[in-house]
Amino acid sequence: RKEKNGYYDRFRHRLMIPIHSDTGALVGFGGRSLDGSDPKYLNSPESELFNKSRLLYNLHRSKDAMRRYDRAILVEGYFDAIAIDHAGVPGVVASMGTSLTAGQASLLRRYTRRVVLAYDGDDAGRNATLRAAPILLAAGLHVEALDLEGEKDPDSLIEKHGTDRFLEVLSGASDIFEFAVGVWGQDVGSLSGREKSERV
Repeated sequence: RKEKNGYYDRFRHRLMIPIHSDTGALVGFGGRSLDGSDPKYLNSPESELFNKSRLLYNLHRSKDAMRRYDRAILVEGYFDAIAIDHAGVPGVVASMGTSLTAGQASLLRRYTRRVVLAYDGDDAGRNATLRAAPILLAAGLHVEALDLEGEKDPDSLIEKHGTDRFLEVLSGASDIFEFAVGVWGQDVGSLSGREKSERV
């Protein structure tokens, strides 16, 4: 405690998620709030051992499949990765809810040349996809993105429509440049003439 009188559990009232390095070593934990307290997710403190910018959740379980299929499915959070992996779809990793880093992109490049971004289907998720894409491209990766067809996230798509439907959506992943044009096209109608010319 701050008063230096006793202790309390950093992860009290949280569902614990173990986080491993690519070699399978346990390096930290993520804790998901069970009682509505903030923050919703709380990770182990940053350290030389636990550095989120150099870790990808579930990589130790997915790296062999990533090599075999030459494809990684990149999601934002733990539970999307858990849901996809549990559904039997190989090669899924998560950036643990943080913005993708160059270190994480380099880590992916060790195991595959192709990354499919499966971020949330809302505006925030689409914007996050477009922010992550240049980082992956700079690492020499071919980048594609999923259209979740109105679903909030990959977890809800699998829960509502099943693994086969997710695999269909996955097989129809768009090249990131086509995806970007589609996102930009949705916004064009709301722009003024000047804003349109500035974007071009």
